[in-house]
Amino acid sequence: MTNRRFCRRVDLTAGQLQAIMSACSDAIFSCDLKDAITSWNLAAERLSKLTET
Repeated sequence: MTNRRFCRRVDLTAGQLQAIMSACSDAIFSCDLKDAITSWNLAAERLSKLTET
């Protein structure tokens, strides 16, 4: 697979994940390998009162 095709595939996957997180009414948190929260959806924001700084 060429680098260009790989990058396009990653972009599509990221977009699909973003669409799922946006459409889901359940709270979704993403964490890094050190368990730090790196992103969340609107439902998680409402539940936890998190805001982006």
